[in-house]
Amino acid sequence: MREDIKYELKTPIKYTTGSQGMVEGSFITITPPAFKHMESFVPIKQAFTNSVLKLQGNVATDDSNINDTNEKTEIDPNEAMTLLYNYPDDLSEIFKHARKLLSSGVAMIEGETKLTQSLIDDMALEDAEGLIGSYIVNFIMPSLISGT
Repeated sequence: MREDIKYELKTPIKYTTGSQGMVEGSFITITPPAFKHMESFVPIKQAFTNSVLKLQGNVATDDSNINDTNEKTEIDPNEAMTLLYNYPDDLSEIFKHARKLLSSGVAMIEGETKLTQSLIDDMALEDAEGLIGSYIVNFIMPSLISGT
């Protein structure tokens, strides 16, 4: 079973809690998707897969470009977002799905308070991209490799 991931924010988020009033959050915990998240998860997975396939189609396959070291290549969240930005269709719908997914309960500020759509809207773009990239690297890519 995949574990929760802690994403450290570059720009803290101010939010309210019932007991402490206005506080500042420095990290977001993201959890693996459940079946109830498929409506938002699948379009992101498809967009990422199509971006990777598009990139593979653009790479030459002659012998000089083949690496026979069998090294595992891992990408970080920023690289995942770079791949996603190669998606051949309109990405605005994909970001709507990401916003819906992240506000569905899979993302918790300080591991305790649900990330809402209004908090996502106010999030620094660098953090929003980092959070989506982290979700791709930790939950979408493994599901592509395992075939689930």
